[in-house]
Amino acid sequence: MSSFSCPHYDVNRDWCERIGDLCVPGRPGCVLYQNSVFAVPWQERLEEKRRQAEAMSKDDLLDQNHRCVD
Repeated sequence: MSSFSCPHYDVNRDWCERIGDLCVPGRPGCVLYQNSVFAVPWQERLEEKRRQAEAMSKDDLLDQNHRCVD
């Protein structure tokens, strides 16, 4: 097992500045694309991150709609 620190990673948004999309190590355009192997293919990891981001967005909208205004 190893660790990696990417200069293109925005930790606050879980975002890749190089690709301009969610950070999923090993996907095309990533500095790790050609020289790393992952147990779960990048396509599956990207799909899961997008589902999670969409669910969080819906939760945020629900929270905003149910806030009480004084």
